Amino acid sequence: MNTIRSLPAARLAGVGLVVGMMTGCSATLDISRSTDAIAVPTVPGVGSVWVNVTRYLHSGASRKPEELRVVRLLDGRPIVAGETFGYRGEIVEGAYGTVVYTETCAAKVPEELMATPQAPNQCAWHLCYPPEIGRTFTRPMFIFVELYSCEPKKGIYRFTALREGTTIHGPVVIGDALVDFGMFNKVAWQSHVMPGYGEVLGESPGRVTEYSTVKVELMNRKREPAASSTSRSALPARLAEWLDREARQAGDKQRECRIVAYGDSLTEGLGAGKDDAYPSVLSRMIDMEICNFGASGRTTSVAREAISEVLSVQPKVVILILGGNDALRGISAWNTKENIRSIVATLVAAGSLVVLGAVEVSDSSSPNYLASLQGLHSEIANEFPEHVMFVPGATAGVLGNPETTSSDGMHPNAAGYRRLAQNLYDAAFAGVMDILKTVPRIPAN
Repeated sequence: MNTIRSLPAARLAGVGLVVGMMTGCSATLDISRSTDAIAVPTVPGVGSVWVNVTRYLHSGASRKPEELRVVRLLDGRPIVAGETFGYRGEIVEGAYGTVVYTETCAAKVPEELMATPQAPNQCAWHLCYPPEIGRTFTRPMFIFVELYSCEPKKGIYRFTALREGTTIHGPVVIGDALVDFGMFNKVAWQSHVMPGYGEVLGESPGRVTEYSTVKVELMNRKREPAASSTSRSALPARLAEWLDREARQAGDKQRECRIVAYGDSLTEGLGAGKDDAYPSVLSRMIDMEICNFGASGRTTSVAREAISEVLSVQPKVVILILGGNDALRGISAWNTKENIRSIVATLVAAGSLVVLGAVEVSDSSSPNYLASLQGLHSEIANEFPEHVMFVPGATAGVLGNPETTSSDGMHPNAAGYRRLAQNLYDAAFAGVMDILKTVPRIPAN
């Protein structure tokens, strides 16, 4: 529920964490198996609370603590709720995998997904009881959030148990965790799972997420009357029909994008709804369609690898805002510059005009690193003076301002994205409307 917030960096307490790694890609799911979960004798009881803090290793800065809480049981399954990245929502283990939904999108979750699995294994994030050493636990994920107009996004979570260990919380199983939402949207980390409690420590390049237990009372998994009246024998066919319909609808959407916004969570719109992301706001300002090619958690390296996605739609204008995730992970400014330069050069060679926005980040512990990072966008723009429009203050007045940031303190809220769109309009689009005259207009609703 990153810039991603990256999956390891947050607990699916609030759907924000999962949103953090989502794109439009869908994973192929095997619905012939009701679940790959492990039978468990106990689950966290109602009122159980965890608090997590993400610390960035490069700067030493910590993200605002986040809380996840078991708010009720559904047929013996704990429902975890919380808020993060400006979203409030819930997570529950369903018949075919983990189901994550915000309050606004709850009514859009199909009844089939909410049915009781044969063996629930959900504590918090992600596992309650890990598999045996050497074994892999796999769970499909279904996510319903405002960012995608409550339309389902599908992915896969995997945990491979490697060895046993000990933390201040007690004995844990240490393993490799992965969330996969497509070729260029995979988030991996090392997860420490304490049986009965879920993950208590997550480590990934550039960050560590620590979880403190405020209160967790384990109770026997008591099966209550099922909330769904749907027959279990009918579920596979009904869910297969639903998934097939979603796949066909997605396949029917052929996009022709003359203007593309390419970047990470600042482009995707994490922390707000789809219509509030800056590409949507800016498209209304200029009355021209802007295709959103943002993906939370995307570094410049990943963006460089995925540039073919942009080239495939032959854009005339590309708005490029990247570098924030590199800064959070402590990636060298030289590598960041080389990746962005390669992306810009590829776009220019393909005939695109690039609107290059700089990301303002602050790091008092490493001023030299900051100076290099903030100057690299200008240097790249100077290399392509006839093809790159540089916007040095793209995020000015947005990041670091409580009135324009969401609950994580790092990503814009709806007001922040409006300010970001206004910055881009004032610095670039207001003066290049002649260049964009041939771009198709947005169809009237």
